[in-house]
Amino acid sequence: MLATLLKGLSEEEIEKEPETDVVKTEEERQKEKESKKEAVRKKIKAVAKMSLVFKTLRQERETINELKQKMGTESLPPGTLYDGAQGIQKGQKELFALLPLPSP
Repeated sequence: MLATLLKGLSEEEIEKEPETDVVKTEEERQKEKESKKEAVRKKIKAVAKMSLVFKTLRQERETINELKQKMGTESLPPGTLYDGAQGIQKGQKELFALLPLPSP
């Protein structure tokens, strides 16, 4: 997915032969250069957003697995995941309220 996202040229642009008889002005070259830089910036931002999404998903999966392990079951109570992250945190708080505190 990352390779596809960072791919800069479409197939039409690859197949199209460069026009050698057209002379670009310095202003046109500068605009083209800036547009390419902006495209790369946008792609980098998109990759960063996706990275953040995957990080969040990984953290939530770990929290769910930890909750399942502490509950000693393979499934969570109904409705725990319905409320998203807040539901998971609520489930953890309820579990910790039910568990006895370790004696010193």
